Amino acid sequence: MKWEYHVEPFAFDEVATSQIALDEMGREGWELVTVVATVWGKHQTWPAAIYKRPHPPRRRPKTNRRRMRA
Repeated sequence: MKWEYHVEPFAFDEVATSQIALDEMGREGWELVTVVATVWGKHQTWPAAIYKRPHPPRRRPKTNRRRMRA
């Protein structure tokens, strides 16, 4: 299975806000994999949430070819 990933800075100011954001990402098919500390700015450390979801399968283009009868 192929995956696509999304990294997003995450502010944990309020638990309710965090819950809403996580629920929204889940509705979009994203699964929270981990939260890591990252440096955003000179001396500020903010958590970043890393999400993954199955990569959508490639769709084959439809062709307008019709089978020719022999």
